[in-house]
Amino acid sequence: MTDLYVTIRPLLELHGLASRTKEDRIHLTAKMSGIEKDAANDWLHVALNELRRFKQRNGDHIGRAAFIGSANGVDAIAALRLFQIESMVITDILPDILAPIEQNIRHNTTAQEMPEAIDFVAGRDCEPVPDGCDLIYANLPLIMTSPDDLGTDLATTTLTDASAYERLAEGEDDPLVKWSLLSQLGFLFSAKRKLKPTGSVITLIGGRIPDDAIAACFRRAGMTFERGTVAMMRQSDEEYVEHYARYEATFTHDAFLFYDEAKAARILQDHSYAYPAIVDMSAEWVRDTLAPAALTAAEAWDHVRAGKHVAHLSYGFRATPGT
Repeated sequence: MTDLYVTIRPLLELHGLASRTKEDRIHLTAKMSGIEKDAANDWLHVALNELRRFKQRNGDHIGRAAFIGSANGVDAIAALRLFQIESMVITDILPDILAPIEQNIRHNTTAQEMPEAIDFVAGRDCEPVPDGCDLIYANLPLIMTSPDDLGTDLATTTLTDASAYERLAEGEDDPLVKWSLLSQLGFLFSAKRKLKPTGSVITLIGGRIPDDAIAACFRRAGMTFERGTVAMMRQSDEEYVEHYARYEATFTHDAFLFYDEAKAARILQDHSYAYPAIVDMSAEWVRDTLAPAALTAAEAWDHVRAGKHVAHLSYGFRATPGT
């Protein structure tokens, strides 16, 4: 991807956050995450819905917020329109994109919306974040891989360095290894250290993995959690489905849960749901209903190579330090 300017207004309009005074347009450089043409297919749609849920529960004032792995700044732009934030930290693992992220945020945020203090720092997970956070948000890549696979521009949207999290494994049969959740565990450990006792984490996790593995990840991190948002959307950056298929064959020996997009869309429409969309039903209901369209990662990769689109569930979680 070369440098380009793209609108984020359709995404913001879905959540009542379009600006009357700003362009709602961002600059994307080669290493930054893009914006989906259909806003309902974008992970940021899940993020903004979960942030709105947080506002309904906790109010619109946040003392200190951290946005981890921002990738393009849109998450922070939306948050600054939703909340009155006193202090904000924006991070990404790629130092090169911090300056354009900052430009995007400042270009799309009014003086009244800007926090008193805002910092842009490079680092993994919450390492560069100060203590005392009221809210930490992240949408991090799932599939752990070798550093050799992280050379392409968009690799860090889907892949993460396995060597950074291998120390967290508890034996060969660890379910968090099986389902590539050690990176999520590492993030939760680091976030818990930086939260206030009353603080919250919002994290997004793909519904390609079982609920019991997700629950085990939160429990091991010492966090209580609740799933809020359930969405069904197209798999973005479909070339990386191959990495899911490889991981499935090497470590999972089970099936990541993808869907034949055309079949899943028809089933949802038969139940009066749009596709893609946030679904106001439980994840269990959605999985049971869409079972006829289910694919393994290997089958999903075959679909992609045949020119067909695949879909997956997406979840938003709020977690708090356990007692």
